[in-house]
Amino acid sequence: MGWSIQFLIVLLGVTLMTCKRGSEDTDPVVPETGLKILELHLAGIPDKNITIDQDKRIIRIVMPQTLSADGIKADYKLTSDARLYSGLEKGYLRARDLNKCNETRISLQKINPQPGDLVVEYSIVTVAAGKLTPNPTTPLELELSNSMRLSIPALNLYGSEALMDALVTREGSSEKISLFREPSPHSCLWFSFDQVTNQVHLSTSRQLQPGRYALELVQTDGTVVPVPQPLLVKKGAVFLGTNPWIWSLVTKESFRVEGYNLFKGDISLTIANKHQTYQPVLSDFAADGTGFQVAVPVLDPGVYYVKISQDGQEMVCHKLNVLTDKNQPLLKGIGNSGCMNFETLPLARQKQQVINYAPSTAARQPNPVQLDEQLQLVSIGNPSVQFSIPIVPYGVKGSDSPAYFTIPTSVPTGVYQAKLLIKDSKTGKFLFSNNYERLIDVQ
Repeated sequence: MGWSIQFLIVLLGVTLMTCKRGSEDTDPVVPETGLKILELHLAGIPDKNITIDQDKRIIRIVMPQTLSADGIKADYKLTSDARLYSGLEKGYLRARDLNKCNETRISLQKINPQPGDLVVEYSIVTVAAGKLTPNPTTPLELELSNSMRLSIPALNLYGSEALMDALVTREGSSEKISLFREPSPHSCLWFSFDQVTNQVHLSTSRQLQPGRYALELVQTDGTVVPVPQPLLVKKGAVFLGTNPWIWSLVTKESFRVEGYNLFKGDISLTIANKHQTYQPVLSDFAADGTGFQVAVPVLDPGVYYVKISQDGQEMVCHKLNVLTDKNQPLLKGIGNSGCMNFETLPLARQKQQVINYAPSTAARQPNPVQLDEQLQLVSIGNPSVQFSIPIVPYGVKGSDSPAYFTIPTSVPTGVYQAKLLIKDSKTGKFLFSNNYERLIDVQ
């Protein structure tokens, strides 16, 4: 009987201990070890704000409203048999590591470690002294481009819940627009650029209409934090994105220009070749400046250039090949010709010359199938004199190696018209590109 009562008492005690730990403690007690951080002191943070839970190996830091520097000087005291393994690199903690989205740890190991010895880790948990409070004193400005950054001064940034989104509302509208294309609490990219402290930094490519906006920050716990100053969105320089029309179009085919800062009233476009200039009709401008439609005039097959100007200043120039059909080979360039360059191109014999081309413009890929590719030279003085020079395709000398050709000494010096010649080895059919816009002076 006595033994049974003692067993029940012990069992009851174990049960009570288990219930208490499960109801009050969310972090498990870690195994006992002699390696410990006995003290930690951080410059600018009162010692009373730093506590060390040795049972759970958690360092809890109540953060000040602001930090004076990105690198926080750390002084610490370890047990006599311990040394720092990782964390506190060069005796500092980085400000960006003191937030809710980075898991910061300090690791210890024995001074003379042996195989099988464990590394002891302390986790750092930061607590904000108050609510996240943006405090810019002047309006914020954002100039539209393909990649934009916005910095917002704030109090209680360190230790606050991470940001998962930023919302803007244009003056006169009720629509909230996310600056993040994929809101996520798992990225700390918003937290720090260039080691600048006490600022929320947002990186976005979201295109907006120019104007005045209200800005709100959304934290991972759902808290919405308004920014007290307005966001002023301004136009920037024209920037083109990936446009399928670049390099080639088929006769009578229209195209759409896509990019940034392409606003109606600011943009003009011309299409020109060596002899003529055209001013096509532009329409269907996107309100956020991300594109417009071009009604292409009827153009004869050949090489043209598209120039885009913003407020009268030329910003972009691209070559445009007008083709008879989508399967026509495309000679993009020999060397680096620049824009609207119709001057004769001197090329030395017995020297490798880089060439940029596409056998099939329908595929929009260089060299999509194995073909016999050649550069055809036709003498200007005597068109019956022609030479076909083999092209070494892309990737022969490595995955990123360019295509090239070498003019042999058997080609007489003189001026020639060049075009790309493609022979399908299976069908024996020949396809020719447009004449290259620059005459070739073989030297």
